[in-house]
Amino acid sequence: MGKDLIAKRIKEEAKLHDKITIESPVLARALYFTGGIGQAISEQLYTAVAAILAYVYQLERGQDAELQDIDLPKDYIFDENGKNIGK
Repeated sequence: MGKDLIAKRIKEEAKLHDKITIESPVLARALYFTGGIGQAISEQLYTAVAAILAYVYQLERGQDAELQDIDLPKDYIFDENGKNIGK
């Protein structure tokens, strides 16, 4: 979990270890600004996270996959500074 340089480092580590990465700034911000390391994610984000996990699972299995649109509740849409912009 991180932003700016920490996020860049996380992506670099993923690439070093041949891990699939998905970029969804809207979901990443929702997770970042509503939770913390070691905390459970909000129930409001379960569907979005499940869509990402299902997509990655299919890719890892070599299946053709299409990432579904990530739909979040309006109160979980933030700008890069944590200001809610969905209301």
